[in-house]
Amino acid sequence: MFLRDPAQWSQALIFFGVLAVYVATMRTGPRGLPTAFWQSWITLLNTLACLLVLATLTTRFVFPLVSLEGRRFWLLGLAPVPRRAIVVQKFVLSMAASAAVTVALALLSSVRLGLTPVPMLVTVLTVAAASVALSGLAVGLGSLYPDFGSDDPARIVSGLGGTLTFIASLAYVLLVAAAQTAVLRAHHLTQHPGAAVMLGPRVVLAATGFVVVLTAVATVLPLHAGIRHLERSEF
Repeated sequence: MFLRDPAQWSQALIFFGVLAVYVATMRTGPRGLPTAFWQSWITLLNTLACLLVLATLTTRFVFPLVSLEGRRFWLLGLAPVPRRAIVVQKFVLSMAASAAVTVALALLSSVRLGLTPVPMLVTVLTVAAASVALSGLAVGLGSLYPDFGSDDPARIVSGLGGTLTFIASLAYVLLVAAAQTAVLRAHHLTQHPGAAVMLGPRVVLAATGFVVVLTAVATVLPLHAGIRHLERSEF
């Protein structure tokens, strides 16, 4: 359907064109700022940019996937394939496609910004985890609030489910960014003599556990709710 709809091409070209401009205009940072200060802030801001791109991508292109089956969804219901498998397949496809785009963006932008290995690794792993969570949110809520009466993705996204997906995605992005800030701050403190050496690993462990739990909740709960809704629906 994407290949047969030129209107989708223009939106995708604009979306990825903005990403190309973002990467092309990067530099290693302004002169006169302390290296540690610049590294911490630019890592956080770059991660936020990647996560906001991912939230927009999943809300715009992933949330309508189930709804775009339209009035033909009853064919899938009669097929010898459980509806759970249909939702999981869309989730895996979305996760792989979004991770390919945003992880590559995070890695390329980190290299262009000249980040050191630790901030670069934190950025890439954070974006990879967000690819799982935001894909789960979009597919799960898209299954929970389907609009089978419309073939226009923009109209589907503008409904209650699309709005809720974007708000939930933004909340996830802000919480993950807060956890990353704690990790970067702990890493910065361990670089200074006399700092609380034992504090750094504890903060990193706590922040990592928080992101893992948050990612699991944001992935599993919407998918479970969406699957239950589709399994109980009659077509």
